[in-house]
Amino acid sequence: MVEVRGITPRAHFARLVDGLAALWCSASRLPLGELQADWLAHYLTGEDAVQRAERWLHREGGFAVMVAVWEEAVMISLRAAEPSGSCG
Repeated sequence: MVEVRGITPRAHFARLVDGLAALWCSASRLPLGELQADWLAHYLTGEDAVQRAERWLHREGGFAVMVAVWEEAVMISLRAAEPSGSCG
């Protein structure tokens, strides 16, 4: 499950690479500073982005990072989706 809170709705992807691409597509359109944009580009599209995200999902259940957009904090997150049919 990926989300840019307050900017895009939650979305679910069967493939991790597609979720990372969707996060980058949304995040790259935000008015981010150079440092934030470079960090997100590296972690969401870099050569080892999928392997790194797999480790985060396995170890932490995903990740969430806050970025500044128009002087407001926006959370960008990737989490393992709840299994189909579960409540929660």
